[in-house]
Amino acid sequence: MNVKHDLNYERVLMDGINDIVFIVKVEKSSGQFTYEFLNRKAIEKTKLDEGVIGKSISDVYPEKEAEFLLSHYQKVVSKRKSVVYEDSYYTPDGAKSYSETVLNPLFNSEGEVEQIVGIVKDITKERAADAAMKEYLDRLEESENRFKIIAEHAQDLITLIDRDGIITYVSPSYQNLLGFHDNEYIGKSFLHNIHPECRTKLEEEIRNSVQTKEPCKMQFQQKTQKGDWIWSELNATPVYDERDQFIYMVVLSRDITLQKEYESKLEHFAFHDSLTSLPNRRKFRDCLIEAIAGLREGKGRFAVLLMDIDRFKQINDEYGHDAGDEVIKEFGRRIKRSFSKEDVVARLGGDEFVALLKGVDSAEKATEAADRIQTSLKEPWRLKNCGMAVTSSIGIAISPSTDTTVFTILKNADKALYEAKDAGRNAFRIRIVE
Repeated sequence: MNVKHDLNYERVLMDGINDIVFIVKVEKSSGQFTYEFLNRKAIEKTKLDEGVIGKSISDVYPEKEAEFLLSHYQKVVSKRKSVVYEDSYYTPDGAKSYSETVLNPLFNSEGEVEQIVGIVKDITKERAADAAMKEYLDRLEESENRFKIIAEHAQDLITLIDRDGIITYVSPSYQNLLGFHDNEYIGKSFLHNIHPECRTKLEEEIRNSVQTKEPCKMQFQQKTQKGDWIWSELNATPVYDERDQFIYMVVLSRDITLQKEYESKLEHFAFHDSLTSLPNRRKFRDCLIEAIAGLREGKGRFAVLLMDIDRFKQINDEYGHDAGDEVIKEFGRRIKRSFSKEDVVARLGGDEFVALLKGVDSAEKATEAADRIQTSLKEPWRLKNCGMAVTSSIGIAISPSTDTTVFTILKNADKALYEAKDAGRNAFRIRIVE
């Protein structure tokens, strides 16, 4: 079957943003990292081109620079989480630019880091603004006019917070970005317009910065005058007098809403099937591992339902692969409606689907779920203006009450599926895992 993975849409998405995006493959055998993808901005803004595809980082960069980059990529693999670092690079016209790179790991079905997606944001302007602000802070007592010139012409939000956490100054950019005048902020707590879920963490970060005398950095949400929540990233620097007493906090923040939206879409691509938009094999495995952990904590049993479409090859042969894709999408929609929001329905690949049914205290509940699926499939199907019948064989494995493994539960569901097929298809069979 020719299942379309809409790579063109992903390329358009990656080429449409202003950040540099690249994907490298983790070569497990050699420990190297090879380029698999560069978006349009990567080619425009750096000296890289599509000729690096298939080459390792060590092949592309000089030894010292390669060692620096490899240390971060190796950290992603060893720590199994995102890594953020700042770097500099030269544009094709020879100008030096500064960047902030976020390396995100993508895992294979075995839970190993298979690829790393890099998103590189140009922070040259922020570096320039930081340098200007540092100069201002060094000479603040001598020249307040310098601060006003910087603040009134900066695109980033600039805020001054006193020792009581009260806002004493906001830059004119507040009105441009958030829609508020300065008198709507000055005299209020710096937390007053922050999303409730971010307030405690932000307050802790500011307090810790004052105590350690170190700048802090954090992402948070704040509300606009229109009532929308936007994502922002702040850099806060505490300022002290000659007696080493804290005076105020200088906060620079910028809008990163588009970046967060892109990261969310990228995560969706990594954990969802492009044809049905259902969770994919990787996401289902994570959910199954979580359910097994719940067994050990006494959170109740569950069942795994493994399903495929009976005689799907005949549908492909008779109606074509495009029609087969439509059947798969409709099949996914129908079985998803047969489960609650707490359950998980995923596509493993081809015409194979799987569901995680939670709170199963007996085989009866699993039987009811299978009945709902088969009832939904009995509703009329039309393809190319022709009526057709679509049925499914279902294998069900009910977990024990204490512990099991991913392999054991899926193996039993697979055996039950073949028993259902041997029974003539359009049937389900249940195996209770001991």
